[in-house]
Amino acid sequence: MIETIIRVTAAVYGVPIESMTAAGRRTPIQAHARVVAMGLADALTPLKRPVIAPHFGRTPRTIKHARRRLPILEGSDPRIADIRRRLQRLDSTVRAERITRGVAVAYGVPVAAIKSNDCKVHIVWPRRVAIHLIRRFTGWPYSRIAAFLSVGDSIIVTALRVVSRRRANDPIASDRIEKLERFIHART
Repeated sequence: MIETIIRVTAAVYGVPIESMTAAGRRTPIQAHARVVAMGLADALTPLKRPVIAPHFGRTPRTIKHARRRLPILEGSDPRIADIRRRLQRLDSTVRAERITRGVAVAYGVPVAAIKSNDCKVHIVWPRRVAIHLIRRFTGWPYSRIAAFLSVGDSIIVTALRVVSRRRANDPIASDRIEKLERFIHART
């Protein structure tokens, strides 16, 4: 995640990635971008400062100061909000990919089959479960889930309705989905 924060911050500020991580003199915009990246890394990751610091070639104390400056910088620099939006979008896409992989493994079908418009019986239920879990864990709108899985919007609506009905009426299916939810929640 730290590498992603560094990459996105460097892209938004238009500075080379090397200026974010290496020692040496920097232009003011490079120094500003690095402070923002360090503050965001501290704010958005569960990692401790001694783990974050080597990624930037700095000390944990520098990371702490960057985190303190972040709210002040956010008030005057709209690019930080753009970085946060980009990171959230990347994070939810990675989460959706993990959900799809987890469902594919649990049901023994290929990921490509879940992400296709294939209507074979052994693929439809895992796809519906994946749709349910993606909606639950990402909060994506139907259209984004449909685009991610390469299916129509009506399939999303039907899948959510069928899964909720089956969970209410079939304790075995409900238990299996709950286990998948716990597994995915622990990994995302």
